[in-house]
Amino acid sequence: MKKKGHKFKDMTGHTYGSWSVIGFADMKDRGRARWSCVCICGEKRVVTGTSLRSGKSKSCGCMVNVKHGNLIGYRKNGYRRTINYKAWENMKCKVFYPTHSSHIYYRHVGIFSAWINSFAVFDRYMRRELGERPIGMWLGRIDKSVGFFPGNLEWQKPPLCNKGRRPWGSVVRNKS
Repeated sequence: MKKKGHKFKDMTGHTYGSWSVIGFADMKDRGRARWSCVCICGEKRVVTGTSLRSGKSKSCGCMVNVKHGNLIGYRKNGYRRTINYKAWENMKCKVFYPTHSSHIYYRHVGIFSAWINSFAVFDRYMRRELGERPIGMWLGRIDKSVGFFPGNLEWQKPPLCNKGRRPWGSVVRNKS
């Protein structure tokens, strides 16, 4: 690709860190190409090709918490409110955090390594393979002896542990 007498490689379609290059934007001072990019969180920005290739720019900043060891991370741009984000966060908490109420049941299982620090990868899998969550269902494992891995997840009905219990606040009245 050649623009205004400058030669540079077309970076469209390439991925650098959390950035996906969607097209050429313009030329910066001193002839540096700038590219329109979209981050895995959905943020769109213009980034210089040099910053992308050198690794100086890896994301829009949404992955800062993950970089510093916070397993939850990636809470920018409203993703924490999505069903898949809550499922991803809950899955990690059950497995990794001893203070989680369900950790005792999940501490022996693993999580697919690509999902641990990347909600975007988990979200793509969920949308492609399982689709939207049906009402009244939650994320569960098909084979309970295997961890959270591709091919072992499905939307399941909650356990019937509360069947037969009175709803909160209900009053039992004597029928006389």
